[in-house]
Amino acid sequence: MIDEAALVEWLRDKRIAGAGLDVFEKAPLPQGHPLTALPNVLLTSHCAGMTPDSNLIGVDMAAENVANFLNGAPTHVVAGGTR
Repeated sequence: MIDEAALVEWLRDKRIAGAGLDVFEKAPLPQGHPLTALPNVLLTSHCAGMTPDSNLIGVDMAAENVANFLNGAPTHVVAGGTR
């Protein structure tokens, strides 16, 4: 968890050399947000973990899940709770 306003201040003052951010307090960032103007900041749209390898792993897991389900042994099951 980051105090976004404090982070902007520290980046402006060069107390932090730089930051790479994928998640923000408010998404998408509002137009003109201070983070978008800082030269020492790299921003991604909540997709920094999306790589060719991670995509292939996800596809493989999905195919494995379908095959396991069809064979009567489901895996990676998410069960909803009750309130």
